[in-house]
Amino acid sequence: MRFKGLGTVYTATLTPIGNPNIGTATFSNIDVSGIGDATYTLEAKVDDVHAPITSGWMDIDYIFKNWNCEVAVDGMFYDSSAEYPFTCSVGNNLGFTTEVPTGIPFNLRYSWGATVKTMTNVSPRFTHPETLDWRGNYSPLLLNFPGAIRAAKIGDSNPACTIWSSPFLVNNYVNAWDITPKIDIKYSAVMDQEAWYRVVKGSIIATNVANYVPPTCDNVCKTTTDGLIWANLTNLSYYDESKNFTETPKPRVGISTYKELKDTLFGEMGLGVILPTAPVTKSSDIGVTGIVFVDGDLLVDTNIDPAGYVFFIVNGDIGITDTVTTVKGILLADGEIKITGDNNTPLKIYGSVYSKTGLELTRSYTTKSSNNTAPAIEIIYDPNLIFKLSNKVWRTLEYWRVE
Repeated sequence: MRFKGLGTVYTATLTPIGNPNIGTATFSNIDVSGIGDATYTLEAKVDDVHAPITSGWMDIDYIFKNWNCEVAVDGMFYDSSAEYPFTCSVGNNLGFTTEVPTGIPFNLRYSWGATVKTMTNVSPRFTHPETLDWRGNYSPLLLNFPGAIRAAKIGDSNPACTIWSSPFLVNNYVNAWDITPKIDIKYSAVMDQEAWYRVVKGSIIATNVANYVPPTCDNVCKTTTDGLIWANLTNLSYYDESKNFTETPKPRVGISTYKELKDTLFGEMGLGVILPTAPVTKSSDIGVTGIVFVDGDLLVDTNIDPAGYVFFIVNGDIGITDTVTTVKGILLADGEIKITGDNNTPLKIYGSVYSKTGLELTRSYTTKSSNNTAPAIEIIYDPNLIFKLSNKVWRTLEYWRVE
């Protein structure tokens, strides 16, 4: 026997099986260390030792490959942030057309038991010199990637999407008989998701409610939890579980404006304090406890966590700086309430928030990819604050609840 095109001939040891004319041919002296990596056709020749008869070299239709089973890796990361809704299947390239930005530092590893392969990354591409073993069942591990992976496509045949972190058996996607076996892997990711907010156990009442729960959210993916959205218009994400739980606004009942509350609570009942008129009053300059009337604008620039309660009633706008991470109290403004800026620590408001003019809830995580999985603002309705108010205030605010 020999490999076609090579000169070395391997001789078999013949072992008869009962009948001398029937037996097996065993080749025990095949050394392939001197031949190059390639695919070879096997040839065989049979000579009759009792007569000058030979079959000559015949192609026996067996192919031998001398190969170390190392598969080169080539892959790409794509940005599917704009795909809405995200779909992925055979023949569908949505989510796999826009490359992620260049120059992103990250680390991609593939592990198979104790074997760990670290890819060479030049964003948006990752590639060998590391290779994968054709026999291996690898699990991907992605470190320091500023996005949230949605799905993967493995191989050249445009397969359906797989869960990006699922183990994959290389030989399911690579033909060992290719001249240069290589595996192509594509990942689709959401990059730098815009900020969003969540209201817990509270209702949202507004003319227009807009929020974008990202497709990567996997824990309480709702604009409002255990509450209602009352709005003429809603602009909610396809992935927002609150999307089908909206209602048309109901008429408000009770007193809600600054002047009326001041006249009733302070003027008639003697409740609360009125701060001196100023263009902007900072929470860091005042004692934040009880009912506080602010005739101008209020800027919350410190965390608010009073022993009792605080109820801000503001004639103008309320702003909350991005350094604030905790507010426990009730915020009411005749003007707008604006919560903007960036902080890697989310803002949690325990209480309720009401604006007669409008709410701007655009605060974001400084690391934008953190928006992929968690809201940067969470308003948690706390009925205990209402119970801490006097009975006089209860009667005045009988129908009032944070929005």
